[in-house]
Amino acid sequence: MNKYTTIIFILAFSLIAAKCKDAVQAPTYLGTANTKLENLSFGGNSSIRTNLLYENPNNFGISIKETDLKVYIEDIYVADAEQPSEIKVMAKSKFTFPIIAKFSAMKLLSNALGMIGKKELKYRIEGSAKIGKQGVFIKVPVKVADIYIVQ
Repeated sequence: MNKYTTIIFILAFSLIAAKCKDAVQAPTYLGTANTKLENLSFGGNSSIRTNLLYENPNNFGISIKETDLKVYIEDIYVADAEQPSEIKVMAKSKFTFPIIAKFSAMKLLSNALGMIGKKELKYRIEGSAKIGKQGVFIKVPVKVADIYIVQ
């Protein structure tokens, strides 16, 4: 390829990618379900698995991969969260997005004194995920804020 063909190819690809970015809508957050403590270790890493519930507003299926998430409880950073595997989502459907939050039990315990006795705990998950279709992915922000009722 000569220099002009390469430039035209790069411009065309950039225009297509920009058009796809406008066409893909981020999924809508609905809540959480099935939160479970997977591993508790005071000497190492602990982990919690939860399912984030979403709805795909797009008229086409999407894939979600490569998440980079931070978890906060009562505005205190407590964990990094990851997606165990890429998921495929059908068009105009509700879906479950599993994440695993890895945290230090000792660090969480040291911050827990301010949380004792509360009937509700605010939590927030922030970061990004890549969503796309047929190999074209865009990074979208993830921001979930909710309240956990202590039972």
